[in-house]
Amino acid sequence: MRRTVLALTLFTAAALTAEEPKKDEKADAKAAIKNLGKLMKAVHQGEKSPHVRTEAELKKDAPDWEQLAKDAKAFAEMGAAFKGVNLRYSSPEKYLTSSAALTKAAAAEDK
Repeated sequence: MRRTVLALTLFTAAALTAEEPKKDEKADAKAAIKNLGKLMKAVHQGEKSPHVRTEAELKKDAPDWEQLAKDAKAFAEMGAAFKGVNLRYSSPEKYLTSSAALTKAAAAEDK
């Protein structure tokens, strides 16, 4: 009987311990999604957002390459944030590819 009680106690303790990292993982995932949401707003919304500036600069005959390089960095940061989030409904691959291409083009001043 004692062995049974001891075994059940150890099993319960192991199960509770195994659940703790899952709670931390869920909290980390929620924080990553929240951070991604903030980055999306910062990069894509507003008249002075990197997205709006990039569109405007690329329409010019002589874009401000220094500004484009800074804005490309914001896109790259958001791409890095995508990697830490499980997006069940969408794949960030196209965004990652595009932000890498923009960074490369801005560095080479290649419109």
